[in-house]
Amino acid sequence: MYKDFLTVEDVGIILGYKKSAARKAIADLNDELQEEGYRVVRGKINKKYFAKRYFLSEIDIDKTISEVFSNGLQANA
Repeated sequence: MYKDFLTVEDVGIILGYKKSAARKAIADLNDELQEEGYRVVRGKINKKYFAKRYFLSEIDIDKTISEVFSNGLQANA
């Protein structure tokens, strides 16, 4: 496990979204968490919750992110 929270860039890489769509996805998930009484960090999403909502494994998320950054690729603009 690399980190507990995903950024806009991470979500863009994982879902193949541009930054604006990744921001919207994070905002929607953070709204759900706030409704459940959790505190959220704007622009970041808890990796476990993200994985659960998008039916992904945390291992696959870490693998995807590490592959992209080790190859020197960047997220969609």
